[in-house]
Amino acid sequence: MSTRRKINKILKEKGLTANVQFDGGGVGSDSSGWWMVTFDDYSSALIRSKMGEPTFSGSIEFCDIEDGLEQLSEMPVNELMEVGE
Repeated sequence: MSTRRKINKILKEKGLTANVQFDGGGVGSDSSGWWMVTFDDYSSALIRSKMGEPTFSGSIEFCDIEDGLEQLSEMPVNELMEVGE
């Protein structure tokens, strides 16, 4: 599974919405480069509130894929996603 798919899978499981970008300078998506996950306003507010992080910028940047996936896995679940399904 590609890195982008892994990121999107975690976001979907958490009920969070974000824009995912990769800046690899011409290399493949699973090679070295920077990933940036920018959460929408609602998801950012949820993360700030649930994690007690009032200074959370609304985005996560990483180049180590495993570290980034771990950070995303630690994000809170949006309980409202269950109501809408």
